[in-house]
Amino acid sequence: MSATGLACRLLEKRNDWVINVAYLVNNYQEGEYKIRKIIKELVSFGYMQVESLRNEKGQFIGNQYTLYEHPSLNPDYEASEIIETEEIEAIEIEKPRPLMTEQPETIEEPEKLIFDYALKDYSEQMQREACKVLQGVPNPQAVLDELNQNLSQGTVKNPSGFLISLAQRAKNGNFIATNQLAEKRRKRAEREKWEAMQQPEISAEEQAKKKAEGIKAREELRQMNTRMKGIKPTISAEEQEKNTNRIREELRQIQIEKMKSMGMQP
Repeated sequence: MSATGLACRLLEKRNDWVINVAYLVNNYQEGEYKIRKIIKELVSFGYMQVESLRNEKGQFIGNQYTLYEHPSLNPDYEASEIIETEEIEAIEIEKPRPLMTEQPETIEEPEKLIFDYALKDYSEQMQREACKVLQGVPNPQAVLDELNQNLSQGTVKNPSGFLISLAQRAKNGNFIATNQLAEKRRKRAEREKWEAMQQPEISAEEQAKKKAEGIKAREELRQMNTRMKGIKPTISAEEQEKNTNRIREELRQIQIEKMKSMGMQP
């Protein structure tokens, strides 16, 4: 493959596609040394810009590659920097680094992915490890949901290995999502929305009014009980007790009905 051929293939990708040496080696059937040499040539002619990325501690975490349709679009390139083709062979090729360090470590934060159902007990560290595996994977949530679904069914013994396998299939374009969890989440959201609509909204003023009515009803019941205790008996103690119990039960039923009509729990 020539530098022109690689540039044409990369320009066919979408604008936010991340150039990754490991991907180029695996998908274009070229050795890592050859791919790096082509990149070196593109950089020399101004078609590509390479930026070294470092974390907060100043440690190197990878290279970020930017490809331009023409050297004039490269802000860091000057025409005087053009190198003759014969001189390219004499350029010292950088020593190959581990493939996984070439892609910038833009690990998607755990809060951007949904860890629920079988993954709800995943610790923050486990979530970050999963996000690291899914780095650069198209539609990572669908891949994570596939792991989630299989864990729920009890068909996975090694979750980490299974997720790595799913991620590799997704990168190669061989992954087909079932979307079962996505459908389940959609139905749950619709149900919660419907339940929220069924509950009447009561203003603070109405709540205070109902509370005051309940207090008033309980006070009336207390006063009635007090008056009953002051009535002198004209019948036997046994009949008086029966009448008292009957009246109290009637009052209790009246109170219950009144509280129910106000939407309060008796």
